[in-house]
Amino acid sequence: MKSYCIFSDVHGNIDVLNKLIETDDFKKANKRIFLGDAVGCCPFFNETLQALYDNKCIVLLGNHDVRAVFNRFDKTKVGNRDEEPHFSYIRSHMLPEYKEKLKEAPHEYVMKINKKTFYFTHYIWRTKYYIADRVKPIIRKNVNEKFAGIDADYIFYGHEHKQSFFQCGDKTLVGVGSLGMKCPGHYVMLQIDDDGKVKIVCKQIKYDLRKLRREIRQSELPQAKEITDEFNF
Repeated sequence: MKSYCIFSDVHGNIDVLNKLIETDDFKKANKRIFLGDAVGCCPFFNETLQALYDNKCIVLLGNHDVRAVFNRFDKTKVGNRDEEPHFSYIRSHMLPEYKEKLKEAPHEYVMKINKKTFYFTHYIWRTKYYIADRVKPIIRKNVNEKFAGIDADYIFYGHEHKQSFFQCGDKTLVGVGSLGMKCPGHYVMLQIDDDGKVKIVCKQIKYDLRKLRREIRQSELPQAKEITDEFNF
């Protein structure tokens, strides 16, 4: 039996990432695959990146990582606040070694096991730097169209911050949710036995949300109050 710990959208929430690292799911996994957005909302982006790389995770690039590292913004994105000061802060305070690692991070990862293809990504990329959609849920009637260009038996993605599961023809699509922007945090375990049988388990992990809100408010992050309000779930 091989197992894979798959998670996404930590957004600098080091507390919940550390809790995941302490689980047997994480420790015993053959691979730990992170689907992007290491940075974004919480102040501990350097600690998050250190934990990901120190624990030999496969780190993929997310849209928040792109904004912070490459200073690239999707001009079609409509938001309720100007996000540039926030990402400028992250960019100027990120340690150079992690900035360089993120610049080299891939957008996708592929495994082929027992004649099955497993595809991992943050979301649907329009170009190297821009994700095609704002955060809005994938629904059954549009899922085939969105992932039509990906030739895989199983597709794992993040970005939406919610767990979802779709069976569309011969494709299985799994939204792994958000580890750092939901409480409890989300992650997924992929298990493949010696006969090639696949099992996918959606899991959750608790953390101290009030402590996180307090830490964000006390940090030097621009627009800390607005960011804190995003954790009112």
